[in-house]
Amino acid sequence: MSNHTYTEKDLDFLLSPLAIRQSAEKIFELTQSGQTHFHYHPEKFNHVVDYVVEVIQDNYPSLDIPFHSRWGHFRVGAIDRVKTLEAKMTGFDPMEKARTKLDLVITSVLLDAGAGNTWSYKEASSGKTFFKI
Repeated sequence: MSNHTYTEKDLDFLLSPLAIRQSAEKIFELTQSGQTHFHYHPEKFNHVVDYVVEVIQDNYPSLDIPFHSRWGHFRVGAIDRVKTLEAKMTGFDPMEKARTKLDLVITSVLLDAGAGNTWSYKEASSGKTFFKI
């Protein structure tokens, strides 16, 4: 077990574009060398790039692409549940906030991944029902 005490600076780095790029590059290198569960097909690379560019141009011709993250799922139905969570964590230290949010996001990803395509949820507080798309 590590005795390292993580700081807000550590968390800021993990969420930075630099850290994300470094991690993605490492995964890509491992995939190219056959060390992951992914399979890289370099002969299909340009086709995939062209397809992604076409989808972006079709859906976002102005290139004003909305930011996407797991946190957006907590704002579905025009209800900002993130704001509600933040209010409930007033007074928490930054690391406790990070741990709480991480627990929530990991649970959300696991539930989403295993939910299947017939999943729905009726939210008691709003009375709205949400369906997996």
